Amino acid sequence: MTRDEFDQYIKPHLSGYVLSYSSFKGGDFGDIERVDLEGKSRIGGIDFWSEGWVGIHVVDLRIQEEVMNVMIGPDRVGEVPVIFDKLIKLLY
Repeated sequence: MTRDEFDQYIKPHLSGYVLSYSSFKGGDFGDIERVDLEGKSRIGGIDFWSEGWVGIHVVDLRIQEEVMNVMIGPDRVGEVPVIFDKLIKLLY
């Protein structure tokens, strides 16, 4: 999944969250497109690497704990939709 695909398929499900975007060159797995999420009780980030890796990190502010931290390699691309479904359910 790319950041553009995220905007098309996932972003519409994130009402109530403020999204901010940034880019970084030369990360461990290529260039990074990052989406930061900020809601009332949860914050997190999603990293899309140019070499096909996707990282998702979410913290629940109510309990002060990490509730999702996953890294998906290009060899596991088929798992991405399932992980994003879990993310959407977790955020609400």
